[in-house]
Amino acid sequence: MFSYDKSKIVAYPLDKVFKLVADVENYPEFLPWCNKLKITDRISDNEFIAEMTVGFNFISEKFITKVTTDYVDGAKEAHLSVKHVDGPFNFLDTDWKFASTEYNCTKVDFAIKFEFASQLFQTVGSVFFASACEMMVDMFEKRAHKIYGK
Repeated sequence: MFSYDKSKIVAYPLDKVFKLVADVENYPEFLPWCNKLKITDRISDNEFIAEMTVGFNFISEKFITKVTTDYVDGAKEAHLSVKHVDGPFNFLDTDWKFASTEYNCTKVDFAIKFEFASQLFQTVGSVFFASACEMMVDMFEKRAHKIYGK
């Protein structure tokens, strides 16, 4: 099993940071390992099924997740979770927590745990996923700089 946690204060208000993370269909525009992502089913206003294809060097895999969002305009906290539905994992659990801080900034807590179903993928894929996880919050912050300035 692989797990990774990261906390960071970003210089943008919660609503903007949450919107970037929740806008999953645009991930291929700025996450270099995300080749394709589409929402395949909307369960409710705050739940949907997403199909993502990721690739790095010779590895390319598709997996399906259930994404649940918890945010109300003007709230001081928000949450987004991603759970494994189908694909090369035994399990995949991702949590994003957002909290407003002083000076109109946002504290972002990112946590991910996963285990590949195949030992080969567990060995090879963990290196790729570990690298991707370490960059995840930073990539969203760079995306915010590009969209919102600063």
